[in-house]
Amino acid sequence: MLADEAGDAFTIKQLRRRAYRLMELLGLRRVRLYDTRSSCFTFLANNGVPDHILARWAGHTNVKTTKR
Repeated sequence: MLADEAGDAFTIKQLRRRAYRLMELLGLRRVRLYDTRSSCFTFLANNGVPDHILARWAGHTNVKTTKR
């Protein structure tokens, strides 16, 4: 979870806007945050993080969903 200066959680729209702005400032290719999430879970799975842990982090109740 990310929060603003007042401690209020960012909405998805606020998070997306800030991420895209940061990508632009850094000269990075613009990618969807959902794609980066998937890439992160793939990296973690390929580097030994157990499936049941990944499922919990992803918010999935079924490990099969995560493995897909």
